[in-house]
Amino acid sequence: MSGRDEVKKKVISIIIAVLVIGVFLQIPNTLRYKIEKTFGDPNTFFYGINLGVMVDSLGAYDDEIFLDDEPTATIDYSQYGTQKVELFLYGRFVNSADPLVAILNDKVIYNDNPSKEMSNFYSRYYIEKHFVIDLNDGIKEGQNKLVITTGRANKQFSIDIIK
Repeated sequence: MSGRDEVKKKVISIIIAVLVIGVFLQIPNTLRYKIEKTFGDPNTFFYGINLGVMVDSLGAYDDEIFLDDEPTATIDYSQYGTQKVELFLYGRFVNSADPLVAILNDKVIYNDNPSKEMSNFYSRYYIEKHFVIDLNDGIKEGQNKLVITTGRANKQFSIDIIK
């Protein structure tokens, strides 16, 4: 076998490895999003948005408020007595490779790329991500305005805290 054949095998092996890694990292899906965002509408939307109330950090939500249909929530801290109460916003969105930005009371509290799930390139929903945002640093007593955005999708919520 000549040196030229060995070089061809190495090049082919490298190309195959790059393609496999690219598909695993969903690089084609991200390129599809960038093309659709530039020339059309990538159909980005949020779903399964919930407000989780955790009492005493036991690792599970004691109460969950579904925010998809009704974007307002009222939480009465007095019902939990002296226990520590923590709030989290969690949910999913599809078809956006852009970072998720969360703004609570006009302050950015989250600006990052959430966890990505494996998706089919040819599917209608070719990028799927899920997120959990800690709201405890910016939440205050009274009316709180929360906005989440990614790509061309925006959602606005109103959270009323009673202590």
